[in-house]
Amino acid sequence: MIVKHKLAFITGTAIAGATLYSLIRHKQERDQDKVRRHLSDTLTKKFDNSELYGYWIDFNQNEDGQFIGGINLLDDDNNNIKSYGFTFDLANDEINNIKLLNTESIN
Repeated sequence: MIVKHKLAFITGTAIAGATLYSLIRHKQERDQDKVRRHLSDTLTKKFDNSELYGYWIDFNQNEDGQFIGGINLLDDDNNNIKSYGFTFDLANDEINNIKLLNTESIN
C-alpha cells in the first residue's frame, strides 16, 4: 500500500513538473516573439535607408527589459558589411548605445 502511494506521489510530482516546465517554456517563447516583433519594427525605423543583412538578440542578457543585440548592415556604396552592437529597451521600443563593432569587405 505504501509503495502505491509513493508511486502515485512520484508520478504526480513528475506530471506537475513537466506541466510547469511546459508553461514556462511557452511563456518564454511568447516573450521572445514579442521582443523579435518590436525589435524588427524598431530596427526598420532606425536604419530605414540601410539594407538589413541580419540581426541577433541575446535573450539571456536581459536586465530590466534591456536586451543586448547586434545588427549587420550592407553598405552598397563601399561593398562592406558593417556590424553594430546595441541595447534594446523593450518598454520604450528604443535602440540605445549603438557602437560600430566591425567592418568587413565583401568582394
